[in-house]
Amino acid sequence: EVYLGGNKIGDMGAQSVANLLQRNQIITDLGIDENSVSDAGAKSLLDALSHNSTLQTLKINGNNIQTEGIVDGINEVLKVNRENARKKLLEEHPEYEMSKIKKEVKKKKVRRSRDGTNKSSSSSREKDRKSSSSNGDRQDKDKPATDAQITIAEETLADNFLKDRKKSLEEEKSTTLMSKFKNGLGLGSGGGDGKKKKEEGLKSGRDGSFC
Repeated sequence: EVYLGGNKIGDMGAQSVANLLQRNQIITDLGIDENSVSDAGAKSLLDALSHNSTLQTLKINGNNIQTEGIVDGINEVLKVNRENARKKLLEEHPEYEMSKIKKEVKKKKVRRSRDGTNKSSSSSREKDRKSSSSNGDRQDKDKPATDAQITIAEETLADNFLKDRKKSLEEEKSTTLMSKFKNGLGLGSGGGDGKKKKEEGLKSGRDGSFC
């Protein structure tokens, strides 16, 4: 790792660094930030990276680079170098890949275990909630009636009694009127008296006074 930041090397210094990178196959991290490097110096670095396969990180922030295409090109080359370095490492040390796989498997197991715990906890909370609600309902049923509830019940009974009484009086009145009507027509018992009552009933009916 080499860090040259804040030394104001400018484009000429960047060109010298580019010449070094074309031959160097050791440096993996290089920092030349805050060095007044412009597009010309950045272009020299990009061209040099086409001959370099070891550099993986290049810090160039804080310079005067205006062309985004140059920065994007540098990032693409560094990305390829990092991928090639990773493949080379795994070829030389395959145990690293197995270690990585084991870590991923362990993470998945831990995640599944946490999910199972969360589900179990959620189910337990739901059961507790239902049990609490059921107990509350039973307590409400066993709880003595309040004065307000008793008053409402008494008023309901009184209303029902008045309705029944009103209905009974209406039935009695209807029966009485029907009986008078029949007697006025002479439909009751008694032979001649019945005939007489019938005549009197018809007379009363004409007068409209039998009701």
